[in-house]
Amino acid sequence: MVCLLSMLPAPARAQLWFTLWEMTQDAELSVPDYLELVRRHLHAEKDFGIASRVADTLYGRRTLNYSALGYLSGEGRAWRDLRLAEAGRLET
Repeated sequence: MVCLLSMLPAPARAQLWFTLWEMTQDAELSVPDYLELVRRHLHAEKDFGIASRVADTLYGRRTLNYSALGYLSGEGRAWRDLRLAEAGRLET
């Protein structure tokens, strides 16, 4: 199966990855869903800069210390609540 993501030009791929990470930080896309997208598609990324930025989201580098793996290691609820509060959508 051909990955449609790999058919996009590099600037579009970079923007798509950035948007997916922003959606994850804003709790519009779940962390497990984001990680599944990374698992399925990052291996096909041809641009090292893009692949490096996506990998940074996993570990919190250059992302204000928010990380997808940190979420899974127990920071999940606090991380999600912080992002929702910043977006003005946290219900108490």
